[in-house]
Amino acid sequence: KVYSMTRGKRNVLLLVGIVGLAALLWFTREQPEPEVPLTALSPDLIDRIRVAHPDRPAIVLARGAEDQWRLTEPVEADADALEVAALLNLANLPVRRQLDGAFDPAELGLAPPAFVITLNDVVLRFGDTNPITAQRVVQTDTLAALVDNPPSAALDDDYTDLVSKQLIPEGDAIVAIDLPDGRRVEAADDGWRVVGFPALDPQALVEGWKGVRAMWNAAAPVVEVGSLPQVTVTLASGARRAFAVVQRSPQFELINPALKVQHTLSAALADTLLTVPEPGSEPAAEEAADPEAAPAAAEVDPAG
Repeated sequence: KVYSMTRGKRNVLLLVGIVGLAALLWFTREQPEPEVPLTALSPDLIDRIRVAHPDRPAIVLARGAEDQWRLTEPVEADADALEVAALLNLANLPVRRQLDGAFDPAELGLAPPAFVITLNDVVLRFGDTNPITAQRVVQTDTLAALVDNPPSAALDDDYTDLVSKQLIPEGDAIVAIDLPDGRRVEAADDGWRVVGFPALDPQALVEGWKGVRAMWNAAAPVVEVGSLPQVTVTLASGARRAFAVVQRSPQFELINPALKVQHTLSAALADTLLTVPEPGSEPAAEEAADPEAAPAAAEVDPAG
């Protein structure tokens, strides 16, 4: 009995020792160092961005009213909020390793830099990328450091990535649409009408244009846009958005000649945005898909 109590006490003491050791290891473990941002800028306070690549026109953006960003160079256009956010987030990139002053700028791709991005008055000079760690050298006026390589296409020399994917500016009402087939859709007191074709209902076409967004943008190819079908949207502000139709499938592609941007949209939108359905066209399509209706249709087909 005495032996049993002694063994029990020994087990308790052992357990207490294990718990104490675990606590000691927990509180004395090596704590990760807090991340240091690349700059002291807050993205919310940035209102000017400049992206400069060698031998390419500078890309300049400005924050406007209600935090709306616009491209001011090399074109004037609404900017894509997601792509601009990638640029703003550069200010807070965590420094993975700070370089001492003994480095050779030329060896790190900083003389000259691959490109330069200026946030307000803070200049970021981007150098080479380490192919193993995927970290890039960035130099500011106060430090040189390795940071995770930003993946966004907004950092390249193509401004079209930064142009808004929304084809019609939010808040600007549509008043007319001129279609490739020569028909004109206009706002009327009782809704919408196709000039000269009172039986046609253009409501679906107008609704489609109101919120249409491209899936992605690219630099417009060198083509003679005057030879392509055209669609023009007139807005209440007096602005006109003209688009040349490159193709309807397998992707629906429109060129904005003024901005030299090619917008890629879903092919499912081509008919919605470019044509007004004829009266009875949908029921006719349903009948053609009906196996029982097919023989009857064949009997009255003049070509048959």
